[in-house]
Amino acid sequence: MRRLSHADCVRLAREAFIREDWSTAAQYYKLALKNDRDNPEFLRKASLALSQSNSLSEAEELARKACKRQPNDPDNWIALALVFQKLERESDQHAALDRALRVDPLYGPAIHAKAKAYFEAGDTDAALRVTSPFQNDPNAPPLSLLIHARVCRSLKRYDDAIAAVTRVIDHPETLPRHRIGALFELGSTLDAKGEYDDAFAAFSRANAGMPPGVPLHAESVINTWTRSLLDSLPESGNDSQRPVLVVGVARSGTTLTEQIISSHPKGGGVGELVTLPAIFRRTVTGNLTRSMIAAYADEYLGVLAERAPDSAERVVDKHMYSEPSLGLFSKMFPGARVIHCLRDPLDCCLSAFFQNFGANLPVSRDLPTLGRHYVAHRRIMEHWKQTLDIPIHTSIYEELVAEQEPRSRELIEFLGLPWDDACLRFHEHAGTVRTASTAQVRQPMYTSSTQRWRRYEKHLGPLIDALGPYADHARTTA
Repeated sequence: MRRLSHADCVRLAREAFIREDWSTAAQYYKLALKNDRDNPEFLRKASLALSQSNSLSEAEELARKACKRQPNDPDNWIALALVFQKLERESDQHAALDRALRVDPLYGPAIHAKAKAYFEAGDTDAALRVTSPFQNDPNAPPLSLLIHARVCRSLKRYDDAIAAVTRVIDHPETLPRHRIGALFELGSTLDAKGEYDDAFAAFSRANAGMPPGVPLHAESVINTWTRSLLDSLPESGNDSQRPVLVVGVARSGTTLTEQIISSHPKGGGVGELVTLPAIFRRTVTGNLTRSMIAAYADEYLGVLAERAPDSAERVVDKHMYSEPSLGLFSKMFPGARVIHCLRDPLDCCLSAFFQNFGANLPVSRDLPTLGRHYVAHRRIMEHWKQTLDIPIHTSIYEELVAEQEPRSRELIEFLGLPWDDACLRFHEHAGTVRTASTAQVRQPMYTSSTQRWRRYEKHLGPLIDALGPYADHARTTA
């Protein structure tokens, strides 16, 4: 194999960055920095990729170097702010964003990041102070209008929200990704207004512009990770019970589950770590030795140690679609636990169709494909429940929101922790969670999202066909 040139590393880094393959982007940008160690673009983008991969110490170091090397580029300060956001250092985050805005007070990404930081902290008044000056500005940056619309929607100022996103959609120079974001926001606003047919049309236009995803192949996992293979593989010898995998398709209740557990004095959460899927991708099952699996376990625990509080005896990782790696995970941590989140597939797939995940949802966004993905997920999890030795607890979203205390107690008991009433007040422990469910984790338990699909039933025939027998939620979870 030929040695990669500097130009190759830069090309591969940029390609990975564009498709949001953060671990690969970080790897190649770091290689590029060996030959051009002060390049601000490489420093900034390596920092951004490392932030998304939750390698935060290294991300902060590189972002600071980028700011020092090129202090008049607001993007460098935004990159540093992202690190502080993930580290929950709110004052440092705002200080970095203020530096970006001093460089360019009209820079759309900085305005968006500043308003979003306030909004996700629950301070809508401060967010509006940032965005309101742009609502009637004909030259307003699209990102400022998008976050303004989002804040207005949260305040039920629907006409203001629609006016802002319509300007973004209709402007001939709007970038495709901003137009897609505006269409998702328009759909959400129309849904909130009860204009369901128009909302579905907006979401359909938004999803039509998204890149194709990678299908989840259930047969490959089931046929490779057989009971025979698992019996032949050694365990790591690591007896840690700290890792807890919360597994589920998008919008199945994984964020709610993480928040309940994180609210426990001995619980913690690290969001969606890329560590386990990255380890799994480089695994060759026929060559696995005990020392290799032990090294994987140490690597994973090292990331948890960086991201989770020392007091956390159980730490939740809820990376979307980590289910193919459960066999390897069971060998890394034979004392660990898995929680499988299930939700009515019609509500679940429709909610995913309504959410702008960017490139973070590894599946195409038409409803039939979402349905087939759901079926593949269920088949893989049924395989693991019959095959793995580690315990898997099934948490059904509709039961959790309808019977909060008994179902929350079941979760905590499954983890081997004593009950604590703080778990019922998870919304007070929201911290700085940034997922598609950011707004929800700041609310008490609610049931308004159940049976939401009935408002859109006439549009769901292709999804129901793709789900087959799994469309009957009550029967398939009995």
